[in-house]
Amino acid sequence: MIVHGLRQVLWEIRPLEPERQLAVHLIKRLGNAAAAVDIGGHIGFYSSAFARICPQVFCFEANPNLAQYLIEVLPKNVEVLNLAVSNSEKSLELRIPVMEGKPNTGMATTSKANVFSSVVLESESVLSGRATTLDSFFDKRIPRGGVSFVKIDVEGAEEAVVSGAQETIRTCRPILLIESEARHGADISNLFSLMTSQDYSVFRADPAGKKLVLVKAQEVPALQSNDRLKKKEKNFYSTEYVNNFFFVPHEHLLTLQDFVDQ
Repeated sequence: MIVHGLRQVLWEIRPLEPERQLAVHLIKRLGNAAAAVDIGGHIGFYSSAFARICPQVFCFEANPNLAQYLIEVLPKNVEVLNLAVSNSEKSLELRIPVMEGKPNTGMATTSKANVFSSVVLESESVLSGRATTLDSFFDKRIPRGGVSFVKIDVEGAEEAVVSGAQETIRTCRPILLIESEARHGADISNLFSLMTSQDYSVFRADPAGKKLVLVKAQEVPALQSNDRLKKKEKNFYSTEYVNNFFFVPHEHLLTLQDFVDQ
């Protein structure tokens, strides 16, 4: 609890990602009455922020050790679920890269397309688990007030998550914040097409975490160039490398117009 508390303070003093700050602003503007979903909870970076402004948070974490940690440290309005989220209910393997003798839990994935090509990989630690779909999970139990925000950070498996959330997206029309990187084997153009076909616009956060900047799929390779990645690896706080994207339903754009960079 003490360690988590210190992390909370540090996250507020110097945010690790401008997207977290912007996500909070967007949720507040939409009214705070709906639930938020955190898929890939890791150590609670987003769930802890959502818990302060949303009545209910659903946090999915496939790693059982991290899930237990989250149960112990997150507020009572966060329901932690030791489940992966995918395009069907099934058994699967969570692969954790081992680098410099230590497992990197932040890079764990269920995606077979992610072969950890951008890191020096010593080995992989593999955990067996279960996956649900967001649609199956919310079948007959959509929270009162609906779901206004979904954050997805699953290291290459994001398209499968979205594919299994089509009814939730159609019914609740949430904003989605999705990490997606070509180096993880993700088909970013396909993800963009899947969402824009459902009347969503795609944005990135500005470096200050205050504005939404429109992004087109053809711009992503430049935003994720090797030069930008190297700068990110040298300085974690660099915002030049862009791997987090906001998907905003068209019907919310008028409400959020103050946040859209013109």
